[in-house]
Amino acid sequence: MSRPLRLSLAAALAAATTVAIGALSQVPWATEGAEVSAIRLSWRTRGEPVEECRKLTAEELEGVPVHMRREEVCEARIAPYRLKLTVDGGLIEESTVHASGAREDRPIYVYRELQVEPGQHRIQISFVPEADATSADRARHDRGRRASEHLGLDEVVDLEAGEVALVTYDPRQRVLEIRRGGPARRSGEGSGDGE
Repeated sequence: MSRPLRLSLAAALAAATTVAIGALSQVPWATEGAEVSAIRLSWRTRGEPVEECRKLTAEELEGVPVHMRREEVCEARIAPYRLKLTVDGGLIEESTVHASGAREDRPIYVYRELQVEPGQHRIQISFVPEADATSADRARHDRGRRASEHLGLDEVVDLEAGEVALVTYDPRQRVLEIRRGGPARRSGEGSGDGE
């Protein structure tokens, strides 16, 4: 087989493969007519800053110039929050949500999506800081800062097929609230995870 013929066949095969992939990407892979609704949790909060300090050992101080020695080293981070989601009396999720960033010093992001049948649903959410800092550390660090946020929600929503109940954070009122609307993804379509 000559080189020009091989190149022509390779180009034709590549074009046919591209057309096939494009056509297959348009084929829905969810069950047609299977209407769903969704409950979507999506918010961002700055969280509660905490500072953890520890005394340096003699080995750690060895080799450090005298004028640069410190007795203790402190690391600031955002305290993790505990998320509890209950829908219609059933526990859906109970997890710890950590702040973003390598040192957990960035805002906390929550993104969850749950598909539900259309109809009435009771949504209960608790989002509170974990008690992992001692009360003395917390009192010393919180002096002059805002109080920690204990967020909660307990509401009943009536969702139509394809409707989304968006649970989000209102930073002005500092509460979780529900907004409605938008299309729900069908079963089989991707859903995000926001931790």
